[in-house]
Formats: sequence, structure tokens, C-alpha cells
Amino acid sequence: MLTPRDAAPDTDKLPAGAPSLGQSVGRGLSWMVAGTLLAKGAAFLTQVVLGWMLSQGDFGVYGTALAVSGLVGIFRDGGVREYLVQRGAAEYRALLGPVFWLAVTLSLATGAVLAACSPLLARLYGDDRLVALLLVIAASLPLSTPAAVLQTRLRVELRFGVLSRIAVVSSALRAGLTILLALLGFGPMSFVLPLFGIALYEGVAAYAATRDRPWRLPARVRTWGGLLARTKWLVFSSLAGIVLDFGAFAVLALIVDEGVVGVFYFALNLVAQVGVLLSFNVQQVLFPALARLGDEPDRLREASLRALRALMLAGSAVSLLLAAVADPLEAFLWQGRWEAAVPAIQVLGVLFPFRVSFGLTAAVMLAEGRFRRYSVLTLLEGLAITAGAAVAAALVGSATTIALGAGLVMAAGRAAVTGIELGRLGAPPPRTAAAMAPWWLLALGSAAVALLLDRAAGPGLEALLPSGSPGGGRAPLLALLAVQAVRGSLIAAAFLALFAGGARLLLPGPLADALAVGPARAARVARRALRLPEPGPAPAGDRVGSVPDEA
Repeated sequence: MLTPRDAAPDTDKLPAGAPSLGQSVGRGLSWMVAGTLLAKGAAFLTQVVLGWMLSQGDFGVYGTALAVSGLVGIFRDGGVREYLVQRGAAEYRALLGPVFWLAVTLSLATGAVLAACSPLLARLYGDDRLVALLLVIAASLPLSTPAAVLQTRLRVELRFGVLSRIAVVSSALRAGLTILLALLGFGPMSFVLPLFGIALYEGVAAYAATRDRPWRLPARVRTWGGLLARTKWLVFSSLAGIVLDFGAFAVLALIVDEGVVGVFYFALNLVAQVGVLLSFNVQQVLFPALARLGDEPDRLREASLRALRALMLAGSAVSLLLAAVADPLEAFLWQGRWEAAVPAIQVLGVLFPFRVSFGLTAAVMLAEGRFRRYSVLTLLEGLAITAGAAVAAALVGSATTIALGAGLVMAAGRAAVTGIELGRLGAPPPRTAAAMAPWWLLALGSAAVALLLDRAAGPGLEALLPSGSPGGGRAPLLALLAVQAVRGSLIAAAFLALFAGGARLLLPGPLADALAVGPARAARVARRALRLPEPGPAPAGDRVGSVPDEA
């Protein structure tokens, strides 16, 4: 296994005067968060449209397809892409050819295995639609490999702006194609057919940004064994990540009706829109940045604690806000079609803020080259969440109880792993708890008060509705939608006012510290709005590599 010194060659050390870690990560996050907002806007619009056009069963079978294809797809590149990032710019060119051809070979083999197994999997889950879904996913695996390999250079060079722009266009392309296919009546196939267009676009865009031609480089097949030996824990980590994200769906489809799976998938997908991508973006930014620190646990510890405070602030605010407005949001967008998902959305919204810490702990372990530790801990988390969801499904079998079972285990596991990892860097449990708990408790209290205000205002808003037609018909649709829009706006305004005011009055120091790690422009606006002082210059010892302005 690689040592911390292996993870950060001396050539990556930058001279004094370079921006601090917070500034580097903040600038990278600025690009990634901006891209995330646009990409998730497209994804949210897609879910709104598909929520009308597809059934609960359609969402359920797609969630099952993601789970089983993901378990096979872990071998698509053997972990060599992450290894290429971890080795850094010094070894990128020497490893590019073998990494590319090894990844292509493995993705072709993986696609063939998935295609061959698709009839058996469809029989196991009792849904013939799985065959076509899995065949499309299998065919897309080798097509997406060139883009995936080329994008490693952008990560190595910390060119997060380019990555963000590619992701935004890719998300818009996927959203447009998915909606178009759903309109044409393709059903759950609407989720997977866009994969071909996405692979083509991302490959062309990544080539335009890098001008690398790894297909012209020698494969050096004799080196493949050594590469796979070094990346075996990265492959295992891919398995662990699939179990963490989709393991529950592979098991749930064997226990409950696919409609229940579809409601749970719909709720989780809505809540995870921001939470998971916030965690993912942090991992993408912090991994190459922290890899430059080498074996300096003190700097890792302080940077990690600051990043954790920023993550919990953003994750708690977004997730609890969604939980608070879930009922009027569903009534406004889907008019009761997904009413069964509202309690599950609320449960997941309360517990999901802890999930955002995953990107931080993953980045720390990967930057140190601790692939085995990362893999084992991630797999244990995934198995525990899957077990929690399965037990809840077997006992009650509703989407809400599944959300509660999976969510409680997820929150407890995330708190434990975060405490263990930061403790290993020297942060005592009280410091880790102080970075996580206050923001979650403040958001939870703000959501509770906002919902109490909504309940108090409910009778007054209902009195504004027309009484309906003499024959007992429903109030006009526009009036109902207007009431739900007002409800959602009032809940959101109350929540944001309570959360921002509470943070300014009760947590001014942690608030300023968390903003210092976030996107620079957003942080400046927030500091001015909350009348917080501007941060002073970073200590000289905190300087690491910068993110290029053109990135």
C-alpha cells in the first residue's frame, strides 16, 4: 500500500506566497458549486417532468438497474483512474497509455459480463424490462471510458472550471434527452438511452480541453499486472461506494413491491440532489489538493475541521429546508401524485446532512494513500445502511420506514467515521462534534419553528380558497397552486431567517470560519449581509497549491 509520502511527491510542493488551502479549495469549490447548481437545476427539472410522465414502478425498476449494474461496473477501470490522480502530474504522462488501454479493456469485459447476466438478473427480480436497461448500460461503459480517463488530467491540474463546464453541459444534455424520450413514450428506457449522447459529448469536450491522445500511446501490457496490484483497494473502494449508494435498492427489490422501491428512490433522489453532489465535489477538490500536503497531519487536521464546518452548514441548511417545504412543494409540482413520498423526503431531509461529510473523510484517506482503510470503512457503512433499509422493509414495508431505517444508520455511521478519521489526525471528539452538531441542530430547530408557523397560518390560507362549484367540485386548480406556492414561500422565508439569524447570534465564529472555506464570491456576499468581519491573511504554514484562474 502507498505511504503518505508516496501520495505527495516533493515536486508538488509550492513556494511560499501561494494561496492558502482554504483559498485554493474555496476557488475550486466556487467552480464546482456553480456547476452543481446548474447541473442540479437541470436534474430537478427532469425529475419534475418525469414525476408526471413515469410511474412509481418505472422509478423502481430504474433504481434496481442502477444497483445491479453498479455492482458489476466496479471493474470497469480497475481503479486506475484514481491511481493516476493520486500519483500526480509528475507521473501522469508515463502512466497515461497503460491506464487508458487497461481501462478500455476492463470496461469492454465488464460490459460483456453485464450483458450476459441481464436475462438472469431480470428473472431474479421478476421484471423483463431490466434486460433492455442493463444492455444499454453495458454498451455505454466502454464508450464513456475515453472521457473518464482524459478528465483525470483536469483533476490533476486542478482545472475545476473546465470540469464544471463539462458537467453542466452534460447534465443539460441528459435532462433534455431524458425528457424528450419520456415524451416519446420510452418509459424507464428514458433514463438510460441518453448515456450514449453523454459519452460522446464528454469524450469530445475532454479531448478539446486536454488535447491528449492516449489511444496513440503504447499499452505496455506487461505493466498492467503491477497497476492492478497497486489499485486493488481502489477497485474494492468502488465496490464499497456502489454498496453505499445503491446496495439498498438491490435488496429492497427482493423484499417489497417495485412501487415502494420507486417511492423511496424518488424521495432519496430528490433529497440527494444537493447533498451527494456537495460531498462529491468536495472530494474531487480536496483529494488532489490535500495530496500535496504529504505527511503533515496537523495541516490536514485543521483544514479538515474547517471544511467540515462549511459542509455541515451548507448541507444542514439545504436538506432541512427541503424537509420543511416538502409538502407544499409536492402539492405544487405534482398535485398529490407523489404524496406518498413526502414523509420519506422529510425523514431523509432531517438525517441527510451527515452524508455530506463523506467527501471530506474520503478525500483525507485517499490523499494519504490509505485506500484499504477507505474501502473497508465505506463498505461497512454501505452494508449497515443496506441492512437498516432491509430490516425496515421486512418489518413494515413502507417507503417512510425504509427512509427512517436507512437514514438513522447512515447518520450514525457518518458521525462515527468522521470522528474516527479526524481523531486519527489529532482532533479530539469534542472538536469534531462541535464542527458537526451545532449547524444540524440549528437547522432542525429552524425547520420545526417554520412548520409550526405554517400550521398556524394554514386556516387563514385555506380561507382564501374559493368554495368551489355549487355541485361540490374542487376549488380551481390555479387557486390551489397559489396557496401551495405561498405556503412554500412563507416556510422557506421563515426557515432562512431563523437559520441565518441564529447562526449570526449564536455561532458567529464558526460561521465566519465556515464561510472562509466556501466559494469566495458567495462568502463575501454572505459576510456583508450578516455583517461579519473580513478574514485576515492566512498563516504562511497553510499555503498550498492554487487553482488556476482559467480553470
